Amino acid sequence: MLPSCQGNGAMCKRGLIWGLPACLSALVALGCGGADTPVAVKGVVKLDGNPLAGATVTFMPAGDSGRPATGETDPDGVFHLTSLKHGDGAFPGEYRVVVTKIQAIDPPPPTNSGEPDAVLKHYQSLKSQKRTALLPSLYASYQTTPLRCTVPTAGEVVLEIESKPKKP
Repeated sequence: MLPSCQGNGAMCKRGLIWGLPACLSALVALGCGGADTPVAVKGVVKLDGNPLAGATVTFMPAGDSGRPATGETDPDGVFHLTSLKHGDGAFPGEYRVVVTKIQAIDPPPPTNSGEPDAVLKHYQSLKSQKRTALLPSLYASYQTTPLRCTVPTAGEVVLEIESKPKKP
């Protein structure tokens, strides 16, 4: 808070000289959208050049600290990242990007199917079903993903992945 300018003029000038740097320091300490504030990140995932719907995109911090951010692609392959609250983005920094897509589970039968235990049987059968990854495992692991991104980004993020990636 800047000192009020009441009383002696010399005191007022001296108070402003000492008060202004203190106020600026306080503003910097509180943060003006720095490393402690997420940055909006929007992007698109393409598989073999085509938009990929229903994939999960996870930005994993490349260093020892940071917070992951995730998003899911819509029918056009577009995602918006979330760190703390829906759509807020990712914190500034370097990331490895993991992209996964898992085969959907079968929906339960209608509750009015005539079989009273149909829904229960359906969920019990899900325990034995193996869900299949629909993308190469290369993109699903922090250690192996070739995808990298720096936040803040220079525009929309485009993640190009291949169904048959070339071996490095």
